Amino acid sequence: MSQDRLTGLDATFLHLESGGAHMHVASVITFDGDPPPYSDLLAHIESRLHLVPRYRQKVREVTLGLARPVWVDDPHFDLGAHIRRVHPRDSAGFNGKLVDRRRIMRRGLPYGKYVPEGEPVNDLDEHGIIFMALNASLFRQFEFVQQQWIEYGNDAHQGNDKDLMLGNHDGKGRFVIQGTTDPKNPPFICGGLPSFVELRGGDYFFMPGLTALHMMADGTVDPR
Repeated sequence: MSQDRLTGLDATFLHLESGGAHMHVASVITFDGDPPPYSDLLAHIESRLHLVPRYRQKVREVTLGLARPVWVDDPHFDLGAHIRRVHPRDSAGFNGKLVDRRRIMRRGLPYGKYVPEGEPVNDLDEHGIIFMALNASLFRQFEFVQQQWIEYGNDAHQGNDKDLMLGNHDGKGRFVIQGTTDPKNPPFICGGLPSFVELRGGDYFFMPGLTALHMMADGTVDPR
C-alpha cells in the first residue's frame, strides 16, 4: 500500500477544518465547445486516473497523533460514487435537457460534534445535517429526485438498488459496488444494508419569486 505524509501546510488546513468551516481549495476550468456525453467523460477520467494517483487516495490519521496524517490508497475507491446519482448530467440523453428539469438548489448545514475519520461515533449524540432545497416544482424536482433517483435505481442502470447512503434500506438494502475488468477487482454485492440516514422532520415552505419581491418592494402588492 503506497502512502506519503501530508505537508505541514496541508496538515494545518486539515486541523483547522471542522463541520462548519470547510478548508477546501478548488478551481474551475472552462472549456470551449460542446460537453462530451456523460459515459465518455467517465471513461476518459478512468483512463487517466493513473496520472493522478492522489485522486484514488484518502487521508488517514496517525495513531495518537504522533505525526502528520498520511495519504493511503483507498481500496474501496469507486469512480461512480464521485459522480452524484442525484445529478446524472446528460446520461439521460437529449443533451441533458431531461435532467435540467429536475435540478434543484440545495444547501446543507452540519450540526453536532465533529468526529474525525476512524474515531468511534456515539449514535446517541445529536449530530446530522440541516438540509434545504429550493425549486419551482416540488413534484417535478425535489420529490422526483427523492422517489426516482434515490429510491429507485433504474435511471442509473442499477435496477431496484436504492442510493447507498440516502436510500431507505431498513436492514434489507442491497447495493453493487462497481468492479473493473481486472479479475482481482470483481463487483462486490452489499446485502442486508441498514438505513444510514434518519429523517428527523421536515416541511415545505413557500418563497415568493423575484417578480413578487419586486412588486412588494415597489408597493404594487401588500405582502400581509
